[in-house]
This record gives sequence, structure tokens and C-alpha cells, in this order.
Amino acid sequence: MRRLHPYHHKMVAAYRSNIGRVPIAGGQRAEVYCQFADARIRLSGNPLDPLAAADLERAAVCYRAAGDAPSAARLFCSAEEGFVAHFGVGSLEAARCRKALSALQAARGP
Repeated sequence: MRRLHPYHHKMVAAYRSNIGRVPIAGGQRAEVYCQFADARIRLSGNPLDPLAAADLERAAVCYRAAGDAPSAARLFCSAEEGFVAHFGVGSLEAARCRKALSALQAARGP
């Protein structure tokens, strides 16, 4: 796994602590979470990294709140894949993503 310079951790922590200031509307906050996930995947070299999956789930929640159901569904699926790869099919994290995905599909209708 690649390493970050110690000062980079401070910058990432500052961005994460101020995420509440980024507007949800238009998917802006979701995009920031996607960038966090992308950076984690590049650092770890693992597209199924569980920390990246957590950020993808957060992005999906933000897209859902912004009214972008297709993007939310896509990211809930990606997050579930990462959680299943590391914690198993029966994990709470994977189940949470499946539940959110089925709720999105039910809201969309038959």
C-alpha cells in the first residue's frame, strides 16, 4: 500500500471535518465522497477497499437526498460489492446497502 506524507492526513481530516458545509443539492457533497473513495482506491490499489466502500455508501446517501436515484442506486451497488468482499454477504454494511437499494427500486415502481 502506498503511503501519504504525514501532512496529507491533516488535509484529508480537514476536508472530512468540513464536509457538512458542502451543499447536498446537485450532488455536490456526493461528488466529494466519490473523490475520497477514488483516492482511497488509488492508495490501496484495491477497488473493493472497505473504507472506499463506506465513502461510496455516503455518496449514495447524498445522491438519494439530492433526488438522483440512478446515481444513488449505482453507488449502493458498488458499496455493497466492497462490503461483501471484506465482511461477507451477511454483514450489516452489505445488508444496509441492499435495503437502501431495494427501497430505491420500490420508490421507482414496477
